[in-house]
Amino acid sequence: MANSIQTSQIYNHFLTAYAPKEVTRADTHKKDELRGIYNSIVKLSKDSPLYLLTNDSAMEADAIGIKESARDLQGTLAGLEADADNALFSKKSAFTTDDTMVHASYIGGDRPLEDVPSFQIEIDHLATQQKNVGHFLPQDTTSLQSGGYSFNVRVGELNYEFQYTVRPGDTNLDIQERLGRLINKSNIGLSAEVLTDEDARTALAITSDDFGLPAGKQSRFSFSEPLGGELLHGTVDYFGLDRTEIPAGNASFVLNGNEHSSVSNHFTVASMYELHLLRSAEEGEEAVTVGVKDDNASVVDRTQDLVEGYNKFLDSIKSFQNKHFKGTKITNEVTAIAKQYHTALESLGLKLTEDGRLDIDRGLLTQAATDHNVRQDFKPVQDFANALQDKMEQIALDPMHYIERPVVAYKHPGHEFPNPYITSEYSGMMFSGYC
Repeated sequence: MANSIQTSQIYNHFLTAYAPKEVTRADTHKKDELRGIYNSIVKLSKDSPLYLLTNDSAMEADAIGIKESARDLQGTLAGLEADADNALFSKKSAFTTDDTMVHASYIGGDRPLEDVPSFQIEIDHLATQQKNVGHFLPQDTTSLQSGGYSFNVRVGELNYEFQYTVRPGDTNLDIQERLGRLINKSNIGLSAEVLTDEDARTALAITSDDFGLPAGKQSRFSFSEPLGGELLHGTVDYFGLDRTEIPAGNASFVLNGNEHSSVSNHFTVASMYELHLLRSAEEGEEAVTVGVKDDNASVVDRTQDLVEGYNKFLDSIKSFQNKHFKGTKITNEVTAIAKQYHTALESLGLKLTEDGRLDIDRGLLTQAATDHNVRQDFKPVQDFANALQDKMEQIALDPMHYIERPVVAYKHPGHEFPNPYITSEYSGMMFSGYC
């Protein structure tokens, strides 16, 4: 029982102290990336001497804190894809010459701009939903007799049976609202509402959730009366549920001179563009051109994310007060990276302060991003991000490097052997009080 209680305390301590962390892209790895981390640990441990660790809970917390701070900044850098060539500029945005007719998004990934083709599109008509509008009937009366009723609805390849009851005193409006709720709550791909005309009469309107008409189909949905049975019939004819006002139809458009159709107004082209057709072309309107451009606005936002992540890392390091923690060492190493690029960064609106932090002149940064040489001008920002990424990987790999620990013995030259646990001492310390 004692062992069980002790184990429970260990895991409760672990979960409450270290688990509630936001998951970032830095926490997912491909097999080759994991293999690279392992090889780095093996290489590092071959040259690492043996150290004497003290049982100091504050030092243990600082070591874990260093790791987590580096991990947070790695998450920010991973969001910028700082390990890829020209990643700061890899985000592209699609444009159209008429945003009222076509909305476009780029989904082609990190392709060179010259490898993404543009095209022209002419929209003949949009894809439509099927809409049935029933008979407009007086609200306060009904010709249906009291009792239980049933009717069938066919949606695509599926048939559904609906049953309801007409009670004494029910009106047409009561029954229409009841049928509308029944259809809406069934989640069969139809939406119903009650319409009112200028004479205060009401009708039930039913619309398909999906657009277009699948191949080989005459309609998106249809109503019918069941054959036989104990329940009453007549709902479909009385309310006019089978009266189609707007039939379902496919979108028709011309893409680079070739005719196409789609069951939806939302589709992809060449796995590079996501298009949303908004309206049909009017007579005399020219074809809409769709293409991509570098999203310079994203460069500003991504640069600001980088600066905020960098400053947050420095602030977190200052929060560690343990006398065994080499806070000055880690701060100097990180700020030295910023100092290496400070001249180029300052011309872009990123000013290095005396304490090593970066301040942003948003106006100057935005102005720099509007220049036609944005890739060349912002290259120092990309280089700075890449250098930070390398440093954070080093810190995360061996956070104990920044904790004071006396050397016990150096390894015998020429007889090094890998000891992966050397670089993971900080994780074992969480359990040192229980072992």
